[in-house]
Amino acid sequence: MKTRAGTKLTKEEIRLVRRLKRLAKDWKETPNRLWLWSGADSLHVMVYGGTKTNPVPHTREGPKGGMNPDNMVEGGDYISIPNDGGDW
Repeated sequence: MKTRAGTKLTKEEIRLVRRLKRLAKDWKETPNRLWLWSGADSLHVMVYGGTKTNPVPHTREGPKGGMNPDNMVEGGDYISIPNDGGDW
């Protein structure tokens, strides 16, 4: 396994990528209300808002707007995996 530029991954990195792919497959195949939000260099586990099972609004109202932090999952809301939610 390597990057598009040809940099080879270590055995540990390959193992981590495979585990992440398995999680993504399980996540996709299991209907759920959870999603990941990337902000401030951290991942947060969130519950979709504004639904029958979670009436809390998905986004905040007002001038600041943005994701509603009330939909973060407590106790497991922060995942320390470096990430960037920006565009290419």
